[in-house]
Amino acid sequence: MLDAAVEGEAAIAPHVMGSQGFPLRYSSAEMVRRIDGVLARLDVESLRRHYDLDAMEARGVYKAFAGRESAEDWECLKSLIGELKTFYADAARAGDSVLVKTD
Repeated sequence: MLDAAVEGEAAIAPHVMGSQGFPLRYSSAEMVRRIDGVLARLDVESLRRHYDLDAMEARGVYKAFAGRESAEDWECLKSLIGELKTFYADAARAGDSVLVKTD
């Protein structure tokens, strides 16, 4: 479910791409409501144990920088997750679908 919050539920169409060739995706209003329900229950602090930049870089998960982990980075990530939660809560309340562009 949380992957849909970042990646979208489905591609708009096979030929509709963003500037770097990633497909434009969307989540329906129903999926947005479901994502909001999951995000509303998410305790951001519980994610802290998974925040290990060295491990992420070793696994090629993200373009991370090993040895750079800091409290400031974690606080920034917490803030961004909070913004994502607010975004989906607002969209769900309005009955909106969401367009997702990954570039």
